[in-house]
Amino acid sequence: MLLRENIPMYSRCLVCRAPFPEGRVLEHLPRGDRVAYDIHKGRLWLVCRSCRRWSLLPLESRWEALEELERLVSGEARLLSKTDNISLFGAGPLEIVRVGSADLAEESWWRYGRQLPARSRLSRWTPPLIRRLRFGVFAWVGQGACPECAYVFRDLLLADRQILIVRPEEGLGDPGEIEGSEPTGAAGGAFSITRRCPRCRDAQRGGLHLTGIEAELVLARVMAFHNQTGESRVTVQAASRLLQDPEGPASLVRVLSRHGRPLGDLQPMGLMALEITVNAARERTLMKLEVEALQARWRREEELAAVMDGELSPVARLEALARRVRGGD
Repeated sequence: MLLRENIPMYSRCLVCRAPFPEGRVLEHLPRGDRVAYDIHKGRLWLVCRSCRRWSLLPLESRWEALEELERLVSGEARLLSKTDNISLFGAGPLEIVRVGSADLAEESWWRYGRQLPARSRLSRWTPPLIRRLRFGVFAWVGQGACPECAYVFRDLLLADRQILIVRPEEGLGDPGEIEGSEPTGAAGGAFSITRRCPRCRDAQRGGLHLTGIEAELVLARVMAFHNQTGESRVTVQAASRLLQDPEGPASLVRVLSRHGRPLGDLQPMGLMALEITVNAARERTLMKLEVEALQARWRREEELAAVMDGELSPVARLEALARRVRGGD
């Protein structure tokens, strides 16, 4: 999608599909009222008010907006909150997270903990209902046949997340890699996802197997759905320590998926570490691609996210509630 002088920009969150509002403060950032940026690494994210996940913007959308943000936080923006290396600023209706030289634990807390205030008007809704309103029902929609018994899978429900098995694929790198290092994950993706076949029950040779970009996007959506309410600082810090293994995230995923353990068997610390890992892998891949390939990848992710849009969910009676929940975003 093109907005303002042909700048590519998302209109919706790639994780939960909530719409990003029109931007009213920044000339070079036409979407979003919550943004995050890292001026040193040249990264810029739109922060979703609904699920609070960060969507990395395409390369050619960043540079002028980054300069504009840096001028804003150095001038008229007011400081709202600050840790050692990350600051939260306010500029009219815009909230800005500025990432400095933060370590993995500090950045993870801001991204995956309770870093942004929850809206008090949602407190009357139960967490399962809030998740369903924001994410819908589907984690994946498509068609795939079990190699063993030919059972046809047409969708994967978010409610199935407890029985999914995640395994590492070739090319899984370290989320702490600098941008000058060798690209990882670009060819085959970092993760594979297996859903045991309900007919033959074979999780090794049978079942539904998702790989590559499809697996990355589905797992990011599943983990955001599961961790929607956030985690304590202690849990996030413990998850970050798991990622400090010298062998990197590949070792982590091997441990988490040992003996074919499904996600439902994992502890909160492991689940949070898995979400940090999959999002880092996706962003790292995007940062490595050339501009032309980047645009193709973004279009593909938009297509996959649209297929999984909550509007496809067969829970029409929740739509009125969804409008009320999202109406103030």
